[in-house]
Amino acid sequence: MPSKRAFTLIELLIVVAIIAILAAIAVPNFLEAQLRSKVARVRADMRSMAVALEVYNLDNNGYPRSANPPTWQPPTETWRLTTPVAYIGAVPRDPFVHRAQPALVGGPFGAFGEYIHYVDSQALDQYWLLFSYGPDGDLEFSELHYDPTNGTVSDGDIYYAGSANK
Repeated sequence: MPSKRAFTLIELLIVVAIIAILAAIAVPNFLEAQLRSKVARVRADMRSMAVALEVYNLDNNGYPRSANPPTWQPPTETWRLTTPVAYIGAVPRDPFVHRAQPALVGGPFGAFGEYIHYVDSQALDQYWLLFSYGPDGDLEFSELHYDPTNGTVSDGDIYYAGSANK
């Protein structure tokens, strides 16, 4: 009678346990790398927006402003950077804001998902501030800046500021 060779139940359970352990090690590292790449994207997008704001300032002797300066510019005001002169091809979206995020709907800026900027064009020193909600996904009006050394998902927003009178 020929003998059939097969894995026993214990051998299969050991293989499954080893695969589960390897997955438990790999998945958090993948998620952290994905978060770090989003932070790098936010910083690159903010640099692009900063260049667009500065070139707009050079051409127009001031930053884009709304009807009632000084004010926080909701994303609807950033069209001035794309039309009629394209200082930036398209206004980038903040990857940390989701359009269906209920905590942001009805807030000061809604859930638009774009970078919000502040322009005080009536002050002697014209300045602007771009900010992202950051990895924690909530907007905090504080001096707390996002720093990955505090943990990849830590409190704080990502800011980028500039001034016409440097």
